[in-house]
Amino acid sequence: MEIISIEKYKERLSRVIQGVKPITSKIISQKKEQIIDLNRETQLFFDGIDSKGKLLQGYTNFTIEIKRSKGQVFNRTTLKDTGDFYNSFRLEYDSEKYVVKLFAIDEKTPKLIAKYGMDIFGLTQDNRNYLDLNIIKPELDKWIYSKL
Repeated sequence: MEIISIEKYKERLSRVIQGVKPITSKIISQKKEQIIDLNRETQLFFDGIDSKGKLLQGYTNFTIEIKRSKGQVFNRTTLKDTGDFYNSFRLEYDSEKYVVKLFAIDEKTPKLIAKYGMDIFGLTQDNRNYLDLNIIKPELDKWIYSKL
């Protein structure tokens, strides 16, 4: 490791601090599909829960029979039929507030929100922790160490 003066080290630390917001934005942009999958795959598909951890309202008997005939999951609500809704998920990031906003642009979205609520979008506390500790932090740590 290179030996540097305290003054030089303080300058580097200052540059690192200034760079945290933009590099975090870059990391989130690069990992966007992985982040979106925490919502649509982990929470909705595998667990059948919203961002508050609440089970989604169950399917009607009619929908269960349709799902069963298609060979789809029917023992929990997944909000996945054709995949159009899942494929329309988008992510916006507010670097000032460190807020990740998830939403969908599929034409069925307003109906799904009316039935299941806005909490179908967003991450549970466990998935927010996973995002911070397993997706963002390792990349941010690598960047920080490369700048010091």
